[in-house]
Amino acid sequence: MRSKKTRVLSLTVAAAMLFQLAACGAEETPVNEPSETVKVLDANNKEVTVRVNPKRVAILEPSALDILDAAGMENTGIEQLGVQQTESVLPDYLSEYYGDEYVNVGSLFEADYDTLDLLDPELIIYGNRFGAWDENEGESVDQLKERYPDADLLFYQVEGDTFAEDVRRNCETLGEIFPQAREEILSQLQELEDGFAHVKETVAGKETLFLMIGGGYITFYGPVGRYAMVHQVLGFTPADTSTEVTSHHGAEVNAEYVMTENPQVILLLNHDESIGEGATSSAADDFMNNAMIQNTDAYKNGDIYPLDAGSWYINPGGLQSGRQMLEDVMPYVEKLEQAEK
Repeated sequence: MRSKKTRVLSLTVAAAMLFQLAACGAEETPVNEPSETVKVLDANNKEVTVRVNPKRVAILEPSALDILDAAGMENTGIEQLGVQQTESVLPDYLSEYYGDEYVNVGSLFEADYDTLDLLDPELIIYGNRFGAWDENEGESVDQLKERYPDADLLFYQVEGDTFAEDVRRNCETLGEIFPQAREEILSQLQELEDGFAHVKETVAGKETLFLMIGGGYITFYGPVGRYAMVHQVLGFTPADTSTEVTSHHGAEVNAEYVMTENPQVILLLNHDESIGEGATSSAADDFMNNAMIQNTDAYKNGDIYPLDAGSWYINPGGLQSGRQMLEDVMPYVEKLEQAEK
């Protein structure tokens, strides 16, 4: 049997060895190394500094989620992701983000601060709809800055008059923040831009009305404003260049107006579908069954094309929504190309 002195010595040696191992481990572990940062452009073309490869990210603008999903979320390095789940704002191809593994950070218009607190985001991406219900302009953004002083905030949106430039800037910005996804983002962007150019070359000179319908109303969008990209990027010739559009929801018109303008093509957006009422809405049937609509060249020639509401109304500016936009107008493009053969 070992003596008490021997046992004490053994314990002393063991303690010393543990201390040395702990010290070695401490030397090998990096301590609070500063995150790499990069300067990027926000939606105002203002230069802002953000972390590279943030691990905790809250996305309050669905087109940003669209782009990162298109590039492969596994390529972003994001470990905790917050998305908008409060209302049906995500199209079918992004429906997986309603899962429990993602944090519900609010709606299109406002944040859920309780869940944002738990996420403690390093990066918050928000768009022009965020804070739209504020009584005071900028109130929600100010609250984000005050509540999350250590988070990087990125203002992110797409405007109709600068659609192509905005989409490219946003893709390049996300590629800088998530460099492992950059190559895939820019590759898909180039394919999208090539598609836009192809449509523009083919449909030039075809007079077109862009209309939004809903329960009992028709609104018109022209070559300036929210859906200017229809004419500026896709190249459809505007059938009406004189009607002034002052509302974000278009200028209210009627079936007689459509008949009088008599466009060759009608691009038709059903607003009811964008708010989840498409299955019960009769807006499309009412429009197509109207005798004055049926008197237009667009109707007679079968050139009224329904548009995907999620891509055009809720989520314009994404890579996947952009491809859907191309798919929506491609039947007309193919029809023209076939006629030339």
